[in-house]
Amino acid sequence: NACAGYERVLYIGDSMGASASLMFAEHATRVLSFCPQVDLYLSSIRPSRSNVWFQRFKRCLTSGLEKSSAAVDVHTGSWDHDRYQASLLPPAVIKHIVHPVDSHRLALALDGEEKLLPIIKKAYDAELAIARGEAPAKPGSSPLDSFAPWQ
Repeated sequence: NACAGYERVLYIGDSMGASASLMFAEHATRVLSFCPQVDLYLSSIRPSRSNVWFQRFKRCLTSGLEKSSAAVDVHTGSWDHDRYQASLLPPAVIKHIVHPVDSHRLALALDGEEKLLPIIKKAYDAELAIARGEAPAKPGSSPLDSFAPWQ
């Protein structure tokens, strides 16, 4: 496991990179996923693979996500296809954020509006604060919760 030596791990991905960030989310503490492709059989943008491969991909992606305790934000635009793909993810595990961009090229559009970097920086700063003990890992908890009562 490449992430085993790290206390906090932030994954960021766009499109199929977003899919990978969800597939391996169990190894992260924070995930920012922009327009993930979940069901490649129904996807508008897909590789040349068999239906069996598409089904296996979807199972691996959702399985990795369901095993994760990471905070997961899935960003999509208003394009119906991307919103549908996000709807296939377990709602109890993700936070779905919809931006007023009618395109799969959401990260590019957010970058052009100078909105992408602040989203990434906020997640990075939060992970850094948790690693430094300046913020709780889970909302409503305290950094001191990790210590035994006798310490």
